[in-house]
Amino acid sequence: MDENGIATLVAALASSVASDAQARAQADAFLAAASTQNGTAFALLRIAADDGLDMGVRQSASIYFKNMCAKSWAAREHLPTAWVMSASDKANARGAALDAIARTPAKVRSQLVEAVRVMVHHDFPEQWPEVASQVLQGLEEANAAHPERLCGTVLVLHALCRKYEFKHSSERADIEQVIAVVFPKLLSVLKALIAYGTPNEALEELKKTICKTYWSATYLHVGPSLQQEDTYREWMSAFHTVITTPVHIEGISDPTDKMELRHWPWWKTKKWALHIVNRQFTRYGNLKHAQSDSKELAAMYRKSYATQFLQCYVELLSSLTTGMAMPNRVVNLAVTHLSSALSVTLTYKVLHPHLDDIAMRVMFPLVCFGAEDKELWEDDPNEYVRKSQDFMEDMYSPRMAALNYLSESCKTGSRMKENLPKILAAMVQILNKAAAFPPGTALDPQLASEVDGALLVITNLSEILAAHPMYKHQLESMLVSYVIPSFSSPHGHVRAKAVSCAAKFCEIEFENPQNFFSLFSCVVNAMKDPELPVRVEAVVGLGAFVHAADDVSQLKPILPQLLNEFFQLMNEVDSEDVVFTLETITEKFGEEIAPYALGMTQNLVAAFWKVIEESESKDDEDYGALACCGCLRAMATILESISSLPHMYPDLEAAVFPILQKMIGEQGYDVFEEILEILSYLTYFTPVVTPRMWELWPLMIKTMDDWALQYFENLLIPLDNYISRGTERFLTPGTPYVEDTYNICKKVLEGDYPEPDCLSAPKLMECVMTNCRGRVDVVIEPYINIALARLATAENSYFRDLLMMTFAHALHYNASLALMATNRSGKTNEVFALWSSMLNERTKSGERKRFTTESSKKVCALGLMALLRAPAEVLTPEIHGALGGILATLLDLLGSLREQITSRKADEASGVRRRPWELSDEEEYDEPDFDDEDQDEDLQFDETTLRALAKNAKDADPHAARYNDDDDDDDFDFFADDDECTSPLDDIDTFITFSDFLNELGSMGDRAGALQAIQSQADANAKVQNLMQYVEVRRVEFPKEREEAKSK
Repeated sequence: MDENGIATLVAALASSVASDAQARAQADAFLAAASTQNGTAFALLRIAADDGLDMGVRQSASIYFKNMCAKSWAAREHLPTAWVMSASDKANARGAALDAIARTPAKVRSQLVEAVRVMVHHDFPEQWPEVASQVLQGLEEANAAHPERLCGTVLVLHALCRKYEFKHSSERADIEQVIAVVFPKLLSVLKALIAYGTPNEALEELKKTICKTYWSATYLHVGPSLQQEDTYREWMSAFHTVITTPVHIEGISDPTDKMELRHWPWWKTKKWALHIVNRQFTRYGNLKHAQSDSKELAAMYRKSYATQFLQCYVELLSSLTTGMAMPNRVVNLAVTHLSSALSVTLTYKVLHPHLDDIAMRVMFPLVCFGAEDKELWEDDPNEYVRKSQDFMEDMYSPRMAALNYLSESCKTGSRMKENLPKILAAMVQILNKAAAFPPGTALDPQLASEVDGALLVITNLSEILAAHPMYKHQLESMLVSYVIPSFSSPHGHVRAKAVSCAAKFCEIEFENPQNFFSLFSCVVNAMKDPELPVRVEAVVGLGAFVHAADDVSQLKPILPQLLNEFFQLMNEVDSEDVVFTLETITEKFGEEIAPYALGMTQNLVAAFWKVIEESESKDDEDYGALACCGCLRAMATILESISSLPHMYPDLEAAVFPILQKMIGEQGYDVFEEILEILSYLTYFTPVVTPRMWELWPLMIKTMDDWALQYFENLLIPLDNYISRGTERFLTPGTPYVEDTYNICKKVLEGDYPEPDCLSAPKLMECVMTNCRGRVDVVIEPYINIALARLATAENSYFRDLLMMTFAHALHYNASLALMATNRSGKTNEVFALWSSMLNERTKSGERKRFTTESSKKVCALGLMALLRAPAEVLTPEIHGALGGILATLLDLLGSLREQITSRKADEASGVRRRPWELSDEEEYDEPDFDDEDQDEDLQFDETTLRALAKNAKDADPHAARYNDDDDDDDFDFFADDDECTSPLDDIDTFITFSDFLNELGSMGDRAGALQAIQSQADANAKVQNLMQYVEVRRVEFPKEREEAKSK
């Protein structure tokens, strides 16, 4: 781009931040158009680096440059036609980027660094091998007089290291070469900065960036050059100095303001040094956990550094006892290191003399209710609740780190023996001090804070105490003596801790059941507490008590009041825990919740929309996602609880429908499974699938076509409900429903989707054929074609079974249609050769390897019977000549089915339930021998006309021969227990159908011969007679089984 073009670009950048809306719009349009032109990126970089231009223009240029790099530096898979920068543009940008970063102020530099990360990600080392020498040159040329240039250079090095931060050592050869060349100079820069006496904020920022760079370079692996003893010692010594050097506080407005301390450069540097040392200890502090190629480094670390760093950590935390303020994250990291040190003998010995002081003077004050907590509780109770339930807050919280330390110090063996009695004694002493005052007395703020802490420590130790042989028998008296009185404390935070403590211990074995109900009553009463955090804690605690209680009858009289409290609380605070407790109560009460179901659902709907509106106003897609999921799960639980009361469903449907209508689409991505669960209930238990619910069908199909095929298994349930319970609407002429099923299955089976994601396609085709038998002729041939085409390439055993069963279903639907379809494609003989091969695969123990469920055997049997009844004109000569063999295979299959049913009934009678994956490896994963010269006999198709087909079965099933034991292990990862699914085929008994089939076969001239040939064989005739005897049993059993199934 020439100078005139750059001047035009500068003017547009200036106008893009102008106050005139029209000028801004024109500038934005110009810049958007320019962002897809060669030369623009390099021009933007030049503008950002030009210190003669206005800072606003430079900053805007850096942002546009960063965005161009992010969008257009390389082609994107999901946008294959998007514009991509030219090679010359990228080369120019790479050549100038480091110098630009080194010469720009922080506001501009931060954007350029993000752009460099994109360049490094895509181009290093192939297109940008010289970046290492550029960084080294920058480090050698820069000096303390220009810390910005140094910092910019180190930021580029950090971008390089970040690319390899999580890569295995086998993938780090390129970065290790850079580290070997550049890090010696980086170390000398860090040592010089540490020795530099005059505090300088820019230099401190550089020091922090060097620490971050070392962290990224060594996160998963300390490379060969950094493992050298002298080098490693120099780096560790530098970090030790950073940690132990007092923080410069001159210039800070309030040394006790933790928010200000958090952003103070000297504390940020110390924080990153702590990160590094914590990581080194995690990887090398315990020889047992060190990887084989790091044993030598671990031994060196343990010998020379582990205890020295631990001592400086103890000293750092000890300064808290003198009133020194530190950022929360620094305290969290230091305490976390001490927790890790407890489990290593070497470092535990160092800590041992100080354990009592650390526990009571350092850790316990961190646990107690502090001034910050008090301020937040009083000024913003909603935020107090949010922070108390935010697991991200817990990750960085000094309080949670201290609780983990105290728990770790009491966890096992000698640590438990030495520390648990002391910690408990200290907590009980505090509680006794408070118990000396009359109930309801306001305590001294310090004592109230300590009581809060004592209850929290005991709550946190609940698992240890409940399992301890001595203490588990004292827990009930502890709850009665200290926790129940705390419910009447005038201090709200103490009441909240009492609720939490009671809930944590509610599942212990109470000698006096009345004590359980006393605690239960206290928690219920706490739901009316004037303090919001107490009420929220009470709702959470109530869920624990309801779950633990065998009898919740005492709640029935006050259930309406409780639900009212719930929904008032939901209006005050967004908490998934509140919704979870509501879900627990619904499950516990079951149908008894029916009088309140509609009101509960309407309130949950209102809560859901409230969260959605707030997330949209905050422009944060992730905001409230858990709360939304909780609301939807609770709705689903309500629908399930009243499933035997279908008359209630229409009103519930009306309440929930707007949510379904909006969320069956991309907006519902995060809650899609929950949405589909609700949809499944509303289309199954409702008296009819209403016209309103049919409005959702096209939305489901569009969503599946756009992005939701990964949820095909979840979608299959409501799709099945629509088809099976709304069959007439599904088949209405002029509607797209039948064609939709074909299009979706075609997209899945012809697309490049993982086989586990494709399993639902043959199941959906089955659903259509079984529920619409005789009424969807138009899709039978297309179904067969896509199923058999995918069968030719499918590898997963269960998936192959399903695809072949699609053909069996088609035969049962209409054998003439199915066979005419395969005749037209010329695949009839090939398909039957493959099917016969699959039907006769055996494990070493002789069990069937394919079609292992009752339902799959039934489908195959019905398909074979349909084939044997098919008109002669649709049978190929080879199939016609093999009718006797097919009949023999059918007899064998029915015998296997009978044995499986008998075995299942015996298991049910004895309480045993055997799954396919519970078979032994020998039984389940035997490799079929398709190279056996006697394979024709194994197939039982004894007619000579079928011999050639059987011989070519391996060619028709190219994947079978390469299956081995390991491959087959994967087949059952996706196994679905089809025998538990319902289908119109449930109303057909295979054996009774077989009896009718034999009678019909005897009157068919060409088939009668096959039947007579079978009956002339003693073994085959015996099978027929045994099956006919069993038919009489089934004529008695089957009606009873169907009546019982329909009554459920």
